[in-house]
Amino acid sequence: MIDFSVNVIWFSKEKYRIDAALWPHKHDYYHYIYILNGTGKITIDGNDYLAQENDFYLTHKGITHSLETKSKDGMTVIEIKFEVNNEQLASHLNRLPYRVRLPGLDIRHKLENFIYEGMRKEAYHEELINLQFTEILLFLLRYNENSTKSISSSLISTGSRNNMDASRDAIDTKCLDDAINYMKNNLTMVFVWIICPRLPKCQSIIFAGVSKNITVQPRCNIL
Repeated sequence: MIDFSVNVIWFSKEKYRIDAALWPHKHDYYHYIYILNGTGKITIDGNDYLAQENDFYLTHKGITHSLETKSKDGMTVIEIKFEVNNEQLASHLNRLPYRVRLPGLDIRHKLENFIYEGMRKEAYHEELINLQFTEILLFLLRYNENSTKSISSSLISTGSRNNMDASRDAIDTKCLDDAINYMKNNLTMVFVWIICPRLPKCQSIIFAGVSKNITVQPRCNIL
């Protein structure tokens, strides 16, 4: 058999009836469960999850996990148990979250085709099963990496926006000094409004002064 570093040792599509359960257990291989329909409770490493349609639960080897069916019509799942013979790939898989909610139905369709290939049992069916499941694993790793990058980009954008807001809130003291000095050098009383949205608690500042002219144009505006 051709070695793809991923060896699927057992898989099935089955329906758990109401109150059916997998009691807490662990083993020396990976155990993934995809929910096709129904609801239940899945516990992985002490974390409880409400299992529902199109959730994908990823249990790493050596991790205690269990399953309980909750919906009256039972819960239909696809289960895959597999080994990984590549340390780098195993390291990446071990960093995946225990529950993944994927957009769209691509993974669901891939898993259903995966089951169909196993039922046919034609020549090289074991190699094709391992190859197809390796593709699914790589898709999961890509999705997780893209999701992580998206969260990081969002945090960076928020930080940059907060810095810009803080900059707008700072008062341009030189501009204010110029306006005050301008008013001190004139004799006719006028009011100059300097719009200052950078002040957190006031919309504008009023300067009173005297000027020789009826109309005053301040030398700078705070925008």
